[in-house]
Amino acid sequence: MKPRQYPPSPALAPWVSGYSIIDSDDDPEPQAVLPDIFPVMGFQYRGKVAALRDGMDVSLETCGITGLQMTARQYRYLPRSGTVLVRFQPWGAAAFLPAPMHEIAGKNLGLADLLAPGRIRETEDRLMVATDDPGRIVVIETFLLRLLRGSPPDPTIRRAVALLSHGGTEVSLARLSRGLNLSERQLERKFKSEVGLGPWRFARLARFRKSLANLAGGHFLGATAMDAGFYDQAHFSKEFSAFAGENPSAYLRRIHGSGDVGFLQG
Repeated sequence: MKPRQYPPSPALAPWVSGYSIIDSDDDPEPQAVLPDIFPVMGFQYRGKVAALRDGMDVSLETCGITGLQMTARQYRYLPRSGTVLVRFQPWGAAAFLPAPMHEIAGKNLGLADLLAPGRIRETEDRLMVATDDPGRIVVIETFLLRLLRGSPPDPTIRRAVALLSHGGTEVSLARLSRGLNLSERQLERKFKSEVGLGPWRFARLARFRKSLANLAGGHFLGATAMDAGFYDQAHFSKEFSAFAGENPSAYLRRIHGSGDVGFLQG
C-alpha cells in the first residue's frame, strides 16, 4: 500500500504541503503513524479507515482532521478503501477551520463537527463520482478554496516554525520571541492557536522528525543523537521512544523489514 503523492496548486501552496491518495489492498494490516509537524485532513471516497484504540477498530468519519500528535497512532485501511489525505503546512490548517488548532491537537475530529454539514455532504458526493486522482484533487481543492480565509499566512508564525524546525530545542523561547518582536506570552498564545502546540513542544516534535530522517538516511544512532542535540544516546533513545512507542533500534528493524508508510493519518 504505497501512497501516490501530488503537489498542491499554486493557489493553495502557502498553506498545503501536499496530497496523498491511498488505495488499500486485501490485507488491512495496521499502519503505524508517527507524530509529525503537519496536521492532516482525510477524505474517504470509498470504504472505511479505522483507528486502533485499546485493541479495537474505531471507524473514522468519512471526512476528518487529525491535529498534531505527540505519540504514535495506528490506523487500519480496510479492504478496498480509498482515501485522499491533505497534509498542511504546520500553520496551514488554521486558515480553513473556525476552531483554534490547540483544540484539535491530539484528536481525530469529523469535519462535520467543525463545518457546515451541507458542505461536507456535497464534497463526499463529488468524491464518490470522481474517477481518477486528478479529479479527486480538484474536488478537495475546490472544497478548501471555499473555506480559505483571505489573509496570507502570518509571516511571524512561518518564521517561528522555520527557526524551531532548524534549531530544535536549542532555540530559547525568550530569544525567539525577542527576534519576532513579541512577548513570550504573545508568541505562546499565537503559536498554539495557529499551529496547535506551544513552541517548546513543537521544537521537540521537529527534533524527533529530524532524527527520523537521519536514521532513514543511514546515520548511526550515536551520530543521530548528537546531531539532534542530545548529550548522550540514552537520552536520545528515551525521547525517541516517547514519540515513537519503540526505541530507535526497534524502529530501524521495523522500517527495514516493512517499509515506512509516511503520514497515513486521516
